[in-house]
Amino acid sequence: MSRKIITLAICIIILFLGILYMFYPQIYTGIEKKPENIIDEAEGKPFYVWQTIPPDAPHGRTISWLGRKNDTGLLELSYAEHCDVSYEATVSSFDEATSVYTVKLRSLDPNTAYRYRVSSGAGFSDWYAFSTPDENKLTLSAIIFGDSQSADYSVWEKTANEAYAKNADIDFFINMGDLVDNGMDLSQWRAWLGGIAKFSNAIPVAPVMGNHETYDLDWKPVGPKIFQLLFDVPENSSYGIQKHAYSFDYGPVHFVVLDTQLEEQQAALPNLFKEQAEWLDKDLAMSNLPWKIVLMHRQPWKIPLDGSLNNIGETFLPIISRHGVDAVFSAHIHSYSRTEPLSFGGSPAVYVSTGRSGDQAWKNSPQKSTDEEFFNPVSEPMYLKLDADMHKFAVKAYKQDGSIIDEWQLQK
Repeated sequence: MSRKIITLAICIIILFLGILYMFYPQIYTGIEKKPENIIDEAEGKPFYVWQTIPPDAPHGRTISWLGRKNDTGLLELSYAEHCDVSYEATVSSFDEATSVYTVKLRSLDPNTAYRYRVSSGAGFSDWYAFSTPDENKLTLSAIIFGDSQSADYSVWEKTANEAYAKNADIDFFINMGDLVDNGMDLSQWRAWLGGIAKFSNAIPVAPVMGNHETYDLDWKPVGPKIFQLLFDVPENSSYGIQKHAYSFDYGPVHFVVLDTQLEEQQAALPNLFKEQAEWLDKDLAMSNLPWKIVLMHRQPWKIPLDGSLNNIGETFLPIISRHGVDAVFSAHIHSYSRTEPLSFGGSPAVYVSTGRSGDQAWKNSPQKSTDEEFFNPVSEPMYLKLDADMHKFAVKAYKQDGSIIDEWQLQK
């Protein structure tokens, strides 16, 4: 065989392997670990217990868990001298062998300590605990995580647990979208839930939908089916955008969560931005709390960055400015940045990009001319800590190891 033929054969083999690699499903690690709140799956007991932010925190909790498929799921609630009260869960299929169970508690007493345990038909979990806030709560503490999508979810697990270990007094945590790399890959959702298993039974998450929640296994746009199945967010937006946008109050802060994935959902929801804009205008007008905060996955600027607004910015920023929103948090570009206060026809707001909490870094993440602070967390992930009272709104950005990247505050 001639040298030319051998060389040609080697080139064909290399090309074939390259194509195979491109189309071979991504293998995600950090999935098979068994965090503390996973009960023996073989016995049919529940595993992965988590809470989602309720519409009325002093009087409500939304509690979900994964368990073996069964017709009935139960939650037993205990507090003070009251005997246990049982609630039947709604049940939705997760995969061939597993279901998602959810109970919405909506008549709780404020400022009260509760205990609960859950069952998916073959025995109860351990007892877990949470406390409802007071109706007149004047403070708030929360952790904010940027994109947690990963190839190795042990990185997300370490970021989440390092942040919680240093801030165990938080009221809830926020994930800014792209929770997972592929929204229809169930193994990734198990890995994501496993990463927060040590504290997800005690405090709720306020989830923001990202574009990666809207991809199917072939990386084509699809409805965020699994995201909406796992997170029963408040249904207080207008009918056409329920489970896409929502708002909630916690202490002195009014939060609004927007869905910025029009690009992926154009066919199914062509009026997604228009309906959200109309609802946002009304929602912000009704709040009289000291602080108003908007959470959105994608940033409102065009990329490459030239200072101009994209369709997200053109749709929402005039409304945000008109109603005196204090800060807007986004994600998507995997870097941390903080602008000077910017106005778009009204009151100025600080615009913050929240970095990344998983293992996906973007070395060329762009920086804006309006950024007062910029940090690209290429070497390790990061998170933000938010503290607010009636007169001060303070944010600190940390690397995974706890060293400070940036700190800032607003006062009234």
